[in-house]
Amino acid sequence: MGYWAFGESRDKWQYTRLAPTRNFFGKGFGDLPDGLAWLRPFAITGAVTLEHPMTGSSINFGIDPQTGQLSPMLTRNVDTLHWGFALQFSTLYLTSRFTPGKLPKDEPLNQLVPLVEFSFDSPRGQKTVATMNPGLSYVAVSWQVAAEAVVPLNSEAADLLARERNCSCFLMN
Repeated sequence: MGYWAFGESRDKWQYTRLAPTRNFFGKGFGDLPDGLAWLRPFAITGAVTLEHPMTGSSINFGIDPQTGQLSPMLTRNVDTLHWGFALQFSTLYLTSRFTPGKLPKDEPLNQLVPLVEFSFDSPRGQKTVATMNPGLSYVAVSWQVAAEAVVPLNSEAADLLARERNCSCFLMN
């Protein structure tokens, strides 16, 4: 389970959203037969999760359409299905030294992974927000870094992107 906490009361954090563990899937094609060797560098991955609000509404800051000023606004909370998939291409398969099960150690370009992610957020009773995120990832043994562009696929995503900017950093051990 995942919990998101926003705001603070005197006694405890107020948990406003509950999300069961994400369901991940993935398949690399490196094990395909020689006749389909051209597909070996590709992989597809994805995730699905349902986010459930713990309250029917919350107060968030936003631009008041009547005054144009930043102010607290009452927001209706609904269940949201987050889902998406990514198509990835492993440059490791382009190296002449690739043999299945053995990774070359002195070729840094073998760790570049061009990818395209498709991300969808489907709030109940509202239109789905859809984006395509082309990017490039560098995957080392114990860390990775990635950059992606966010391209809206529908007007809902374009409206959201016009109001939102973010930078995400993930550290794993």
